[in-house]
Amino acid sequence: MSDSQPHILDRWQIVEPSTAAITFSTTETSPVARWVLDLPSEEPAALARLQSLQTDQQAARIALNDVLERLEQLTSEAAAGESFSIQPDQAAPEEELLDAIAELRGEVSFAPGRPSKLKQIGGEFQAGTDRLFRLLSHLAWVETRHESVFLGRTVVGWSGDTHTLWREDSSSIQQTLHQRNLKLALSTRILYLRILMMSTQAAAKISLLLGSSAGVGSVMVLPIAWRYVNQVLRELDRHRNMIN
Repeated sequence: MSDSQPHILDRWQIVEPSTAAITFSTTETSPVARWVLDLPSEEPAALARLQSLQTDQQAARIALNDVLERLEQLTSEAAAGESFSIQPDQAAPEEELLDAIAELRGEVSFAPGRPSKLKQIGGEFQAGTDRLFRLLSHLAWVETRHESVFLGRTVVGWSGDTHTLWREDSSSIQQTLHQRNLKLALSTRILYLRILMMSTQAAAKISLLLGSSAGVGSVMVLPIAWRYVNQVLRELDRHRNMIN
């Protein structure tokens, strides 16, 4: 799993048309955004797998809704004159956020050869936004498989038109599974866009934390916010992995 993106988003891959092996009649030569889900062959297990992914997606939406509230708590503490430093019980996203703010303010000194955290954050932001642009600007290609056996494939055009190819002997249940996978894939693209939108809102909150230093490091506020939002989502992944 990528260190800068939650795992449900990593299912989208940008590939060349020849690699995707699209069998529809098309003159498309630019890369496509591909989502492939290989389900268990037994229907109950396949349904459970889809439900699990849908639950992950819903949990990510809820976590995104908590981002501004968590930042509001930090800004309230700063406004009240409370110690603006990392506490022993500080959650990992807040801890990394305060580290980044400290570096932005020039409050962190580095040993020779130690890389700047801000440089890493800037690189992650660039890679993440590039991925978002490619994901939303290219043809979307969604495929469902049963134990690696092709079941259905849908290509979604820029205007929202869809073309679906089915396995000849696919049942109505199998077609329903593919339709649910298609819905999951497309809503995950929207989730990716929401991450960027939430990052812009979080950036405004982080500017308040920076105070008079905001002007100096304004170019880094959005990348720091992007990092923080993704850290919140990764925190969710860690908690889920501990339970499972």
